[in-house]
Amino acid sequence: MAAAALTETPKYCEICGDPEVSNFYGAFTCISCTDFFKENILLRREVIPCSFGSGKCSLNKRYGVPCKFCRLSKCYDVKMDYAKVFSQLPSDYKRETCTEEKYYLLFCDQQDSFLDCLMYMEQYFYKWLNSLPSFRNLSEERKKSLRLRSYAKGTILQLIERSLNVYEMLRLHNSFICCMTDVDMIFLNLIRLISDSRSNYFKIAKRLEASGMTHMEAFSALKLQLALPQDVRVDDKNLRLGNGFHEQLQKIVDMLIQYMESNYVRFKGKENFVAIEKLNLFDYSSDIPEDKYPHNEIRLLSYD
Repeated sequence: MAAAALTETPKYCEICGDPEVSNFYGAFTCISCTDFFKENILLRREVIPCSFGSGKCSLNKRYGVPCKFCRLSKCYDVKMDYAKVFSQLPSDYKRETCTEEKYYLLFCDQQDSFLDCLMYMEQYFYKWLNSLPSFRNLSEERKKSLRLRSYAKGTILQLIERSLNVYEMLRLHNSFICCMTDVDMIFLNLIRLISDSRSNYFKIAKRLEASGMTHMEAFSALKLQLALPQDVRVDDKNLRLGNGFHEQLQKIVDMLIQYMESNYVRFKGKENFVAIEKLNLFDYSSDIPEDKYPHNEIRLLSYD
């Protein structure tokens, strides 16, 4: 019997397309992109904006130095793992950090990006709901009712999903931001609360992976019952969340609504996918297989 063929190592960097790649942190990348990823993990740059604000810059180095946000975002998209960076460091290594003053000046410019991103995340949440066959089978009146009850929580959960595998930061559509816990300001506290909840949901999702599901399947199972706690029935007790997680999310919602009202911004509360058609931040183009674990253990109720 012929021996099975070994999987061929990619010849080009998954980030920028350069040749001569190796696998240091979970993806096949060139030395330049490997060093870039390591540097950004260790230096803890709290604010990394997109050079042109689009979040879709070219990463081909022939056209100049790649945008830091788009390059780092691609690092996470190809599944580079920040934990592998730390596993290869001496135990007494100390990271550099920004000063509070420098951090605050950088951060103040990101509030508009945050508000824009919330509008995108709201629409992506509706996209995700539409990937559930049981949701699409509901009456239009019932679907509208569910959207109006869940849009704020769903928006936050979409932002957490976008940032789930990102180290210490939240990933917006065009910038990375992080929060220093000793800065007392509603916007910064809001980011801190979202980051803290992201860490908690990450731990739950990792625990659920022991059941054989992928990390994103686990988070998807959590997302449905977090966004619509009164509208789903969870048959598997291992998937159920305690009240503390719902209370934490509601605290974020209350603060988020207060912050948005102070900036005269409101959620749409209805589908309007035009703004996200070309963003490609999530792929919800196919149905979620509700007949398979974990979604076969979570029932979306159809009555009003």
